[in-house]
Amino acid sequence: MSGKPRLKALDGPDEGREWPLDRDRITLGRRDDQGIPVLWHAGVSRWHAEIRRSQGLFWLCDVKSTGGTYLALPGDETWELNAEEPVLLIDGMVVNLGRCAHFLVLDVEAGAGPFVRRALSLVEQLCLGLACLPEA
Repeated sequence: MSGKPRLKALDGPDEGREWPLDRDRITLGRRDDQGIPVLWHAGVSRWHAEIRRSQGLFWLCDVKSTGGTYLALPGDETWELNAEEPVLLIDGMVVNLGRCAHFLVLDVEAGAGPFVRRALSLVEQLCLGLACLPEA
């Protein structure tokens, strides 16, 4: 499935499994009717988060989950999303549902045009550079 936008489970019974991000809205949660079901951990809400696709970009949004939704860039600390405020997904990010289910974001730039891919690459470089700065 490489080359296409997807999430890859990093732990749990689905470790290594990949889900394509091939719809405009994909839900994540602890119900078996979710686009990406996380049935194995009570720390994940029944309807926890969703990924929305717009103009070839993917956005993660916590939908008022009880355990929170967290994001981390490689080598960076994890931060919590504010409920109902979408955050742009970048290749290599790790999505944490309730700090207990972890997914790697892969090839989210694949569906975007060359201008969007270049802009996202610059944003990613900026984020990685900011992570290396000493705290004030």
